[in-house]
Amino acid sequence: MTAGAGGWTVLRGRIVRALHRLGWAGAVGAGLLAFSAAFAISVERDQALRREALVAERARLLRIAALPEADHRSERQRLIAFYEHFPTQGTLPGRLQRVHELAEAHGVEVSRADVRESRDVSTRLRRVILSLPVSGGFDEVYAWLGEVLATMPEVGLETLNLKRDATDTADADIEVRLAVYVREGT
Repeated sequence: MTAGAGGWTVLRGRIVRALHRLGWAGAVGAGLLAFSAAFAISVERDQALRREALVAERARLLRIAALPEADHRSERQRLIAFYEHFPTQGTLPGRLQRVHELAEAHGVEVSRADVRESRDVSTRLRRVILSLPVSGGFDEVYAWLGEVLATMPEVGLETLNLKRDATDTADADIEVRLAVYVREGT
């Protein structure tokens, strides 16, 4: 016989003697105590699973509550609201001035601006193309374009051409082509 089996035999003998000393009422009480301990362990596991499910459900509901409400407007109303976000054609000189001011603020020199305007037939917008030859360091031009695109959502970068005389110079001749979208009106 192994030590483990012998240990179990000794424990079983002690339990039987203790139950005989307790009598039938004590034995029933001990049984109920053992049953309630086992029941508490199984209930605790179940409660832990339920808690995890409730935490996940709460997180899901909070994410849903944080979402914007569904847009119940008609498609035409949503399209009109979309176009309202664009500046009017009358504000175009101020927008172009803002592009130049941001260039100066970042140390970018704009030598001239070629402006072409066209009407986009598939939308209600006018598309103004700015061809801007600029001079300056790449980091400055990059920062300037970053600020223009971040603060002026009606502006899009169409092309960016870089030309450097040597690879070890920081300055470059850069051709930037921006598209500014405006709606008709003043």
